[in-house]
Amino acid sequence: MKARSCANGSKQRMYLKEFDTVASPTVSLEGIFTTLLIGAHEGREFISFDVPGAFLQAEMAEDKLVLLKMTGRIADMMCEVNPAYRKHLRKVKGTTVLYMKVIRAIYGCIEAALLEHSKMKDLN
Repeated sequence: MKARSCANGSKQRMYLKEFDTVASPTVSLEGIFTTLLIGAHEGREFISFDVPGAFLQAEMAEDKLVLLKMTGRIADMMCEVNPAYRKHLRKVKGTTVLYMKVIRAIYGCIEAALLEHSKMKDLN
């Protein structure tokens, strides 16, 4: 079993232009089952792997402005990690808020899967 916490991509959809594409090629469930069935019949071995931080290796387009809003304790923690961020802290209704520009794809960002796919495709 595997679980992740990620950004809420649905909130990003309102910023998409009508013909923007953000989907990466994805195999169908039927395609996976068919491949496994044929492989099992032929006695093949299967492996699975993950690329740690794959999304973080894909850069956002320079013309794309994506902001990450951090609130409360996480905003304070970012300032502990890098005190230069303190000048950007704001208080909104008593809650600490820090906005940061996203320069690399982050998991849950609506374009992240497409950016990561493009990065991996370019490695071939």
